[in-house]
Amino acid sequence: EIASCLVGSEMCIRDRDKVIRMILEEMDSKIEASEIQDDTNLFEDLEIDSIAALDIVSKVEEEWGISLTDYPELLDEMETVSSFVTFLENLCGGE
Repeated sequence: EIASCLVGSEMCIRDRDKVIRMILEEMDSKIEASEIQDDTNLFEDLEIDSIAALDIVSKVEEEWGISLTDYPELLDEMETVSSFVTFLENLCGGE
């Protein structure tokens, strides 16, 4: 049980790092990775606009091999890094 929990948390860290990398690519080096925390609001703190959000969604779809167009709650879930990663992990079944 402990091993599966550790594997799950390792996946969460890797997923979080992937999402942060995608955000940084979209921000075109305007910020440093250290400026992005789990509770960073993508729209207010980073001022990501709808076009940048769509680009991030496109990268996520490609990376995880999923389609996010069927999820109207997506923008709400993209509010913070943590909520977005949790949404993706739940959507993918924790893979």
